[in-house]
Amino acid sequence: MTTTKMLARLLGAVTLAMTMACTARAAQPASFEALDGYLQTELQRAGIPGAALVVVADGRIVHLRGYGVSGPDGRLPSPETVFQIGSNSKSFTALAVMQLVEAGRLQLDAPVQRYLPWFRVADADASARVTLRQLLNQTSGFSHREGQTDFANTYAGADALERRVRGLTDARLASAPGQHWAYSNINFVILGCVIEAVSGTSYARYMSEHVFEPLGMRNTAAASQSPARAHVATGYRFWFGSAIAAEGLPYPQTLVPAGYLTSTARDMGTYLIAHLGGGPRIVSAAGLAELHRTGANTGQRYGYAMGWATDINAPGLLTHEGQTPEFTSAMGIDERQRWGFALLLNASDALARRAARPRPATGRWRVLLTVWPLAAGLLLAAALVVYVPIAHEISLSGMMLFAPDASWLLVANAVLAVSLGAALVLGRWLPGKTNRPDVV
Repeated sequence: MTTTKMLARLLGAVTLAMTMACTARAAQPASFEALDGYLQTELQRAGIPGAALVVVADGRIVHLRGYGVSGPDGRLPSPETVFQIGSNSKSFTALAVMQLVEAGRLQLDAPVQRYLPWFRVADADASARVTLRQLLNQTSGFSHREGQTDFANTYAGADALERRVRGLTDARLASAPGQHWAYSNINFVILGCVIEAVSGTSYARYMSEHVFEPLGMRNTAAASQSPARAHVATGYRFWFGSAIAAEGLPYPQTLVPAGYLTSTARDMGTYLIAHLGGGPRIVSAAGLAELHRTGANTGQRYGYAMGWATDINAPGLLTHEGQTPEFTSAMGIDERQRWGFALLLNASDALARRAARPRPATGRWRVLLTVWPLAAGLLLAAALVVYVPIAHEISLSGMMLFAPDASWLLVANAVLAVSLGAALVLGRWLPGKTNRPDVV
């Protein structure tokens, strides 16, 4: 079972558990034994080494639990164990933007060029029409693929965000600004750059001083270095079905506003309480409502707000998931029932279980295999190392981070395909060989 499917089932389980708890709230305290047992079983079935769960209700944390192991040392994840939260970072960036809007320093419907005068894409007219709201709602026109190219980016300079955004001058939008929805990390990279430009400080420092510290999120950071003395979970990747500890993977500074914040179960509980209107108030109630309002139709049952997904079949329920090459997370809040949850996992299989497998050639393509074996090998190689990353809308280097086993198999198969084709060609033309037709 993939972590994505598992998260979908867990979301349903948590929702059911919390609905029952809310119904029985007046009679007795909620019990989470059944939910804990279910989670433990599903995590073991999926091969996830460890996880941490937090559940909040009525403005307080009502359940904190760790499962499995946080790393090779065998320690149980605690409420203070640090995990990467992936794309759940986006709602944090959106929250920071809303703070600046309420401070009168940003306007949601203003073009990006008002705050980044040098902002350009290939289309000059489109460059002037991309707005902050479109970035937040993922309707700017940027393609999904444009946001998938930085997972192996190791540049860590202070200007990492600006450098990436300045590099968009040749980028072609997939649609006109405001016309279509497309999930793309680059939208929130640009927003991170806007935050830096307007605040006059780094994204990491702004988040620390204006979001994490005011909320009391002591072990949350927008940097590769976790707070001192923090217990940091080890991330895992799947190699042929087994979770293997991932050490020394890139921490792309350019993707921090879109997907590389680090946090703990306890801190995420505090964050969810803030989104439900409790705890220290760092944005107004109207600001929260705007962050949670559906701003884009994804073409499915889900809408997209600002760093949150909405569900037309469940008004008031907002959810989101996040994945890096070695971590997975999910969170959700129910504004009507006043509860929320966050689940942090120290493993990821975002692409590993979905890697395409080459199919046997049939029909007209048999000609290539019999007459031009080398050409067939080259075509297969291209299909493996070019088509597959394109189909998944991610660079080959990024795919190797998310799905190392499948990626290396693709490369190995491509090399073998070319080698076999070359061998067959040489076998036909080497002296002493009889070029007679195959017997059928």
